[in-house]
Amino acid sequence: MPLLKGEAIPERTLYWHYPHYGNQGGAPVGAVRRGDWKLIEWYEDNTRELYNLRNDIAERENLAAKHVDIVRELAHALETWRRTTGARMPSENQKFDPKIRSGRSAERLKSTAKKNP
Repeated sequence: MPLLKGEAIPERTLYWHYPHYGNQGGAPVGAVRRGDWKLIEWYEDNTRELYNLRNDIAERENLAAKHVDIVRELAHALETWRRTTGARMPSENQKFDPKIRSGRSAERLKSTAKKNP
């Protein structure tokens, strides 16, 4: 309501937990956003992606390798939040094949392949 009234709201950390496959192609993932930074953890292969949303709203440049300290901080925050809320984690997918990517990462691979033949 404060935003609708033109008022500011206090900044807060936002968390997402999607521990399953979706019928529209989604893959198991967790994410946290704090300020300009968003960390994504893919549960299939335990990879992490980091984006600065102020500079990259489309999430095209993964900055995880350049900002290891921010990845560590946000990963810890996400893990603490999951533990505090009792979030259930997915069990290991015995049929998971790392050569076959699903969900959002599959779309990224397609778009990268088009740009870098």
